[in-house]
Amino acid sequence: MLSPERLQAGLAQFTGTETWYRYRFGQAILAYYTDGIKYLVENADCYWLLTEIVSVHDQAAICAEPFQVWHLTVTEEQAATLVCEDGNDNVIFSKDIPYTDFPLEEITVWVEYGEIEGAIKPILLLPSEH
Repeated sequence: MLSPERLQAGLAQFTGTETWYRYRFGQAILAYYTDGIKYLVENADCYWLLTEIVSVHDQAAICAEPFQVWHLTVTEEQAATLVCEDGNDNVIFSKDIPYTDFPLEEITVWVEYGEIEGAIKPILLLPSEH
């Protein structure tokens, strides 16, 4: 896991993506994610964050939003809150996470729905990659 400073510096370099990575459950592709998200999950050891975001995309309130802003905020006690907003600061989902070793105080992930490989799926990206 990178230090918070090195992780932030690394994340700042992403302004687009060259590859769509598949988030799978068995044979099913549930979502796609970008180079920046891949860098985040590998260097912050937080594949669990992808799982948290993707696992609720079958809920009607979340699926109804074609654009979502996900915020993970970590407290000094290493607890966290994961919040999904609709892009207009309206909260549509929130979850408390009792413990995390996520190295940053906060991170924002955007989710857009798009067509890749003939299917419309959620795409997770860093705000700088839009």
